[in-house]
Amino acid sequence: MARTNNNPTSTRPSTQRKSETPLGAYLGDVSKVDVLTPEQEQSLAAEIAERRLSCWKALLSYPPFVAGIVSVLQAALAEDNQENIPTEELEQINTCSRAYRDRETKANREAYHAAQQALAAVLADLDLDGKYADMVAADLEAIDANRRACVTLPVTYPPRGSQPFARYIQRVRAANQALRYSKNKFVKANLRLVVTIARRFDHGLMPLQDLVQEGNLGLMKAVDRFDGRRGYRFSTYATWWIRHAINRALANKGRTVRLPAHVSADLQRLRRATREIEAKTGEKPTIPQLSKETGLSKVRVRKLSKLTLDGTVSLDAPSSDDDGRGMLDRLEDGTAPEVADVLELETLSDHLYDSLISLQPIELDILRRRYGIDGGDVGESEFEPMTLRQLGERHSLSRERIRQLQERALIKLRREFARRELV
Repeated sequence: MARTNNNPTSTRPSTQRKSETPLGAYLGDVSKVDVLTPEQEQSLAAEIAERRLSCWKALLSYPPFVAGIVSVLQAALAEDNQENIPTEELEQINTCSRAYRDRETKANREAYHAAQQALAAVLADLDLDGKYADMVAADLEAIDANRRACVTLPVTYPPRGSQPFARYIQRVRAANQALRYSKNKFVKANLRLVVTIARRFDHGLMPLQDLVQEGNLGLMKAVDRFDGRRGYRFSTYATWWIRHAINRALANKGRTVRLPAHVSADLQRLRRATREIEAKTGEKPTIPQLSKETGLSKVRVRKLSKLTLDGTVSLDAPSSDDDGRGMLDRLEDGTAPEVADVLELETLSDHLYDSLISLQPIELDILRRRYGIDGGDVGESEFEPMTLRQLGERHSLSRERIRQLQERALIKLRREFARRELV
């Protein structure tokens, strides 16, 4: 009787091999998370909104720091050109916090808490990405760690061991941790959506795992901005953000030479119009047809059509499996002289040196110092020609005599070159 193999791993070798890769392990972990129901999505979105509000209430719960936080927020909102800056709420909490610090009465405390609640509600709707909340929280952590060099809050630092400040920091940390826990839960429940969308863009420009990570950034942006009160599913809203993040990553990182974002967008429109026209007519579209379909000018369409977007090739990559040399070893150097010219020059040099043997020593010395023939003086780094007068002084001869000896040496060389049929 044949023995049966009860080992479950032996019946699924492909699954086992897939899980051994980092991407396979990631996909395995993602598949274990349950998808949220519509009711759970709305409940979790409301929880995130409530905890975002709690986070801002915690940041504004320490009156000695309110004025500094308000100052930093006003500068940051103005720098980002925010349209709806809550100027009234910022001034109100600034006034109420100052009054509450001066006199801790019940009326001042209630006014401060009301201003805190009003500003926190406005900032929770304005700061969906958590940019300003994270900026303030980072400064508070730096103050708590006594890293004052990187603090931007214009506040008076609390004394060492201050219990009110310690409780304030704990409230901020607890609120931030609760908010991040809810966001993380929402993100983990939708990671499979990112993988599904990323597979559609897996055309070789970027690895699939990079596309998934870029899509995850878009997913986190969608979680920050999703409003469950509108009634639609989260996947409908998040798909646009995920696709946008992947498209932007492909435009910025998918090619060795980056294309501007508007060029990539126009190319996508052009490709889409080309496919639609070919599907309708069965013929290749013309420039006027593409211009009408995409809304781009004919000049723009013509320029985009001429773009060469083939993949770049490394000059160091081997040209074939049998030859280890790369393309760089096969390219011609435009600055290098031709091989035929080099060989001809070497041949002429050899004949010249052979012909110099027939010259007298004084003739050879004159040619060397006048024209640099035979290298000039030994040890000289650069040749500097001597005049006839300088050569006459060197050999104790007149200038005219040096010229005659030079001419006689040149005539001998011409005769020798003619005999060798070199001229």
